[in-house]
Amino acid sequence: MENNLNDAYQQLLEEMIPYIYKITKDENKTQILQNKIIEQLLEHQNKYNNTQKISSNIKDYVYKTNKNISYKNQLKQIKEEDKQKYSISIILIIMCGYIVIAFLKEFLSQNYLIHFYIDSLIAVVAFFITIRQMLGIYHLIKKHDISLRPLGVIIAGFVLSIIVTFITYTSPFDITFLLIVIASITSKRIYDKEMA
Repeated sequence: MENNLNDAYQQLLEEMIPYIYKITKDENKTQILQNKIIEQLLEHQNKYNNTQKISSNIKDYVYKTNKNISYKNQLKQIKEEDKQKYSISIILIIMCGYIVIAFLKEFLSQNYLIHFYIDSLIAVVAFFITIRQMLGIYHLIKKHDISLRPLGVIIAGFVLSIIVTFITYTSPFDITFLLIVIASITSKRIYDKEMA
């Protein structure tokens, strides 16, 4: 949420943060409560532009705001958004991860698609995108406090793909893409099941 609070209201928000974290232990609820407080402070700023009434009783203000929030629908919406983020990450991991595995096979067979330097540059970029997406998945898992199994399945799929690449790099048949896809789809199913 965009924060257009002036200095006085921004300072007030910063004084409220410890109370927000004290009330809500869940990261999603913390974000919802903080967004609601920012929204209310913006309205108050536009209407009165005087923090004195709120600053006299910050703790009560945060507690009252918390009681008036209906978390159920907003938490459901956050879960749906995070499921979509997970799906996008999975797609990027499949595409970029396979580019890395394909380069590994090229490197072992010394048979490059374009040229070693160009192929390696593409593989390095794909590797960093894959790692970034895996970190994003890790964050989503921690955010919803579920097990690390979905991430473990993806990593296991990549380890298996690397082993298969080392064993079969001379073969014209390549099942590494299939292994990555199976691991990724399994990971997504585990994530959705645990989110439910």
